[in-house]
Amino acid sequence: MQRWIKPTQRSSQQRRDILNHLAVTEDLVAVKITIKPNGPYRVEPADGIELYGVDGSKFDLTGKPGISLCRCGGSVNKPFCDGTHSKIGFQGAESAVKKADNPA
Repeated sequence: MQRWIKPTQRSSQQRRDILNHLAVTEDLVAVKITIKPNGPYRVEPADGIELYGVDGSKFDLTGKPGISLCRCGGSVNKPFCDGTHSKIGFQGAESAVKKADNPA
């Protein structure tokens, strides 16, 4: 478990490491994730992102303009969508559930 350290308690090396990390993030690719109605999550562009399986193996996304990730759980090509959602009548939640203002 990571413990939060107040900025004033960080060593000068920790501060340098943080600044170096922030400098590297300038090269990050903007990724758009779209929830398709009763379908997959569409991730664009696929170039520049890394996708790993549960066993730690990396999927090769070279040359793919985008990927569709299964949301129904029925794909035989997980984590990718194979269109099974339309065959099984998948009904996806199209919007996020808002957090209750007054927790019980």
